[in-house]
Formats: sequence, structure tokens, C-alpha cells
Amino acid sequence: MSMAVPIGKQLRQAAPNLGPAEAKVARVLIASGLVAGLETVAALSERAGVSGPTVLRLAGKLGYASFPDFQRRIRAELEERRTSPLSLFDKAEAGSSAFARNSEALSGIVAASLAKASETDIDRAAALISDPRRAVYTTGGRFSRLIADMLFLHLDQLRPSVYRLQEDLQSRQDQVLRLDKRSLLIVFDVRRYEARTVEIVDIAKRRGAAIIAFTDPWASPIASHADVVLSADVQWTSVFDSIVPMTALCELVIAAVVEKLGDRGKTRMAELESLRTDYEWTSGGKQRRSNGAEDG
Repeated sequence: MSMAVPIGKQLRQAAPNLGPAEAKVARVLIASGLVAGLETVAALSERAGVSGPTVLRLAGKLGYASFPDFQRRIRAELEERRTSPLSLFDKAEAGSSAFARNSEALSGIVAASLAKASETDIDRAAALISDPRRAVYTTGGRFSRLIADMLFLHLDQLRPSVYRLQEDLQSRQDQVLRLDKRSLLIVFDVRRYEARTVEIVDIAKRRGAAIIAFTDPWASPIASHADVVLSADVQWTSVFDSIVPMTALCELVIAAVVEKLGDRGKTRMAELESLRTDYEWTSGGKQRRSNGAEDG
């Protein structure tokens, strides 16, 4: 499924070629989730603390013939971000070969996401996760937290000090108090982005934590705070966005972590396996310790 290159990605690709003033405008656009780009040239330049011509130069470097053209692309992208399952019902394709059509589309977005994945970014993410000096925290949005939980379960088998930020006895915002410069927060956020998740990342960054962001091609505002950004496609033939490509991308990161941890990860898993085999169930429904004693 074709889609114009997201403006957030355009800004990151252009970053090495931007002057200091143009970079200020880029940071304002990313931090505002592109909304600042809908303002007038004068308003955007004032917000960034630069001149009007600087704003126009940035739009030109991104390949837009004029600032109105740039704003039209922003409006289209914001509309794509706001797409809900309900709004996609009328756009869903019908036909007798739904299985073939949908399986091809799903395979396509997984392949496309992995093809666009940066080996360098995956390696950087794995290095941060494997750093024994850091405590690792995971969290995500309404659906993306399912991938965050999967990641937690894998990492907890490979290394100590892995935790989840989740709504329970405490709000996630309160739990961010635990994070500091020795912490790593791994966050998943896809359209329609959650304000609370964005707020949590903002607080964590101000507390000095490193951030790994998993997001979609339109880039959640969390990307502006991230040390590493990993993006995956979500849009296909279903009325619901897919988490499969992001899950696959997460699996790549987990595989890289396993390699980086090496014997440390193997030792941790061996200890876990020894705990799991301490008890076995007897045919009578009782637990038997590995030494033969029974628990009622």
C-alpha cells in the first residue's frame, strides 16, 4: 500500500543538511506533531525563534514547491493519523478471495517494514537494552502495549531489572518517578496517539532516561524525545491497523539482544529453567519438589 514519505521521516533524513536555524524549525514541527506547520509562516518562525525565510527554506529542502504545498501535505498526513477503524469500514475492499487479498496485504506490510528497518538503529536499541547498568521499563498504548508486554516477557528471561509501566495501583505517571539517567524506557505508540503515553515519555526524558520509540510511519510525538526510533507499517486492507509488522520488528530487536548478551543471557535463562523444574505435578494433582517431597 503506497504512501508518501512521512514528514517526520523527511525531517530526520534531511537533518544532516539543515542549518542551525532550519533545525530549530524542524524540532518545533516534530515536537508539535506537525500541528505547528499549519500556522502562518510568521507564527511558525516566531515559535522557532527564526526568520520567515528560514521556514520557507526548510520547506524547499524537503522538496515542496511552496509553503502552501507543505501545509497541504501536513493536513493530509494528520488526517491519515486520525484514521479510526470506523472510518475505514466504507473503504474496506470486498470480494470472493478475501483470504488471498488480505494475506498478501499482510505479508506485504511485514516485508516492507523489515526492508525499511535500519540495522544500525536495531543494533543501537539492542546495545541500550543489553547495558547491565540500566534498568529497563516497557509501556505502550491501548493495543501496542500487547507488544510491550511480549517484549517484557522475553527480556525478563534474558536479564535482570526489567519492569512494566502499567495502570494498576499507581498511574503510569506516578511510576515514572522510578526512572532516572540509569534507566531505559521502551515505548510503543501508534495512531491514534495517546496523550498519556506522550506525557510519560516527556517526563522520563526530563528525568534523564534513555528512550527507544516503536511507532508507525507518521511518527508519534514520542519520536521527538527518542534516542532510537523504530517504525513499522500498520495500514493494510483491514479496518483495523495491524500490529504484526511492529511485532516482527520487535522480534528482530530481541534476537539482537540475545546475541549481545551472550553467556550472560544464557546463564540467566539457565537459572530460570532451574526454578521452573523445581516443581512437577503428580498424577494426583499434587506438587512434588525435585527432591521428592510433596506439597498438598
